[in-house]
Amino acid sequence: MFMKIKYIILSIGFSITSLNLAYSQDLRTVKEYDEIKSELVQWDSVRGEWLSNSLLAMAQNNPIPSRTFPEDFTPFEMYSVLPFERKEKLRTISDSRRNDPSLASNSTLWLFVSEFFSRSTCRTTSGRTYGDPHFSSFDGNSFSLQSVGEFTLAKSQTGYVNVQARQTANGDDFSLNTAIAMNVGGDRLCFYANEKPDSDISTPIRLEGAPIRVTTSTYFLPHGGTVRSKGNDYIVTWPTGEKVTLQMSNNARFNTMNVSTFIYPCVMGGYEGLLGNANGTPKDDLSVRGNNNSDLYASMSKYSTVFGDREITQTANKQEKDYLDRLTRDFGSSWRITDLTSLFDYGIGQNTATFTDVNFPVVHRTVGDLSTKQRTNASRKCQEMGITGEDLKGCIFDNAYLNIPPSPRPVIEDPTRDVVLTKIPTPVKEVNKPISVFENGKGVNTNSVKPGEVIEQSNEKNPNSAPVSNPTPQTISTSTEKPTSVSSKQNESIKVNPSIFEGNKTSVPASSPSKQNPTNSTSSPVKINIPSKQTSTPASSPAKVNDKPASSPAASPIQLKKGG
Repeated sequence: MFMKIKYIILSIGFSITSLNLAYSQDLRTVKEYDEIKSELVQWDSVRGEWLSNSLLAMAQNNPIPSRTFPEDFTPFEMYSVLPFERKEKLRTISDSRRNDPSLASNSTLWLFVSEFFSRSTCRTTSGRTYGDPHFSSFDGNSFSLQSVGEFTLAKSQTGYVNVQARQTANGDDFSLNTAIAMNVGGDRLCFYANEKPDSDISTPIRLEGAPIRVTTSTYFLPHGGTVRSKGNDYIVTWPTGEKVTLQMSNNARFNTMNVSTFIYPCVMGGYEGLLGNANGTPKDDLSVRGNNNSDLYASMSKYSTVFGDREITQTANKQEKDYLDRLTRDFGSSWRITDLTSLFDYGIGQNTATFTDVNFPVVHRTVGDLSTKQRTNASRKCQEMGITGEDLKGCIFDNAYLNIPPSPRPVIEDPTRDVVLTKIPTPVKEVNKPISVFENGKGVNTNSVKPGEVIEQSNEKNPNSAPVSNPTPQTISTSTEKPTSVSSKQNESIKVNPSIFEGNKTSVPASSPSKQNPTNSTSSPVKINIPSKQTSTPASSPAKVNDKPASSPAASPIQLKKGG
C-alpha cells in the first residue's frame, strides 16, 4: 500500500514538472514570436494581427482566424502588400531565429515562418500538363505521357504542396487529364471533370469529400487557401502563395482539364513528381523515381520526340515509339500513387487500382504517323490562335489526332494589384468562426450536411470580411514608417502545445480507399495568457468525412492530409 502511494506521489510530481517545463517553453515561444507580431501590428493593427495569428495557425496545421477586413487575400497575399523595408526586417528576424541553435526546440515554427517570408525574394516557376496529355516541366523539359492511372504531379518535401493527376483512357492510344487532387496547405481539395466519387453531378469540386460550389468571386479554405472561379476555369491559391490553375473543357466527346502549377523553387527540399524537381536543370526531369541517373533525357535528344521539328524517317519513328514506351513504363509508372498516398475520393469498392491500367497504351502515336497535310493544317490552326514554341508542337499533336482546341498558357492576375487598403479604426466583432468547411467564408459544419447535399455559397462578395463603417482611405506607405504604439490590448487566453515545435511529423494515412484524415497529437495543451486582439476561435465542430474528423483542433506538428 505504501509503495502504491509513493508511486502515485512520484507520478504527480513528474506530471507537475513536465507541465512546468511545457509552460516555460510556451512562454519562451510567445516571447520569441512577439517581435514578429509587433512588426505586423505596427504596420496594421487589424490586418497585421490576423496575419501574425494566421502564421502560427499555419505552422500548427490549424484553421486560420476569421478575416475581419474587406480584402479576400490569403496570408501570403496580405504579406505581399507590406512595404519592402518591413518585409526585409521580418525576413531578417525570422532567419536569425531559424539559425539560432538555442531555439532548436522551436525549429519547426521558425523554418515555416522563415520560408514564408523568404518567398517574396524568390520568383515562381511553372509547369503544366495539357491536351492528351503533354507536359512541360518546371525546368522547361517537354514530353508526352499516354498513361492511365493516378500520378504525383508535383509535391514538396513536406507535402504542404501536393498535386496529383488522374489520366483516363480515350480509345486505345490516348489518355486525358480527368481529375486533380491537392493538399492545399492542410485542406484536401479535388476536381473531377468526368466520373464523380458520389451521386452529385452538379459540381466538379469536393472539399474533404463534401461537394461544394464556387459561385462567387472567392471561396475561403479553412487553412488559409482560396479558390477563385471564372467560368469553367479555377485558380487555387495556397496560403503560402503557390497556385494551381484548372482550365475545364467539356464537350460531347470527352471532359478534360489542363492544369498549370506555380511553385517557389527556393523552398527547402525542393519538389518531385512528373513536373520535375525545379532545380533549374531540365536534364534530370525525366529521372525514374529513386534513380537520378536515368538516360531518358539522352534518348529524347538522340531520337527526337513527339515534338521533333525535323522530318522523321521510318527508323527514327520506330526509335521514338520505343522511347515513348520506356517513358511510360519506367518514368511514368515510378510516379504512380498508392492507396496510402492518394488524395482522391473514391466510391464504394473503389481505390486507385480502379483507375489504373499498366498496359496502356496499346500503341504509341507520334507526329511521324501524321501526313504532311495533317501536320500543316494543324500547325496553321494553332498559329492562328497565337500558340508558339514548345506549346505549338504539342498543339499540332492534339489538334491533328483528337481535334483538341489550342491551349494557351494561362495568365494569372495578381489580386493585390492596385489595391488600396482602408484603415480599420478598431477591431470589429467576429463575423464567423473558422469551421472545417467554409462556404465562401461562412462557416459550414459538415456534420450537419446530409449525404449528397451540396454546400452552397452566399451571393455576397466577401461574407467573411468584416463590415467597415465609413472607412478612411489610407494607402499603406511603402517608405520608412514611424512605428505606432500598440496599446490597450485585451488579454486573451490561447492554447499553445509544447509539442508542436518538436519536428515535422507526418501522419500515416489509412490504406482504406474511403478518405479519412490523420488524427493530430493528443498531448494536452497548456493554456497561457498573452496580449492579443484576435477575435476568432478554433472550430468547435470539425467537419467529418466518412464519419472521421477532418482536422483536430488540438495544436500539433505540421501534419499533412492523406497523401502527404
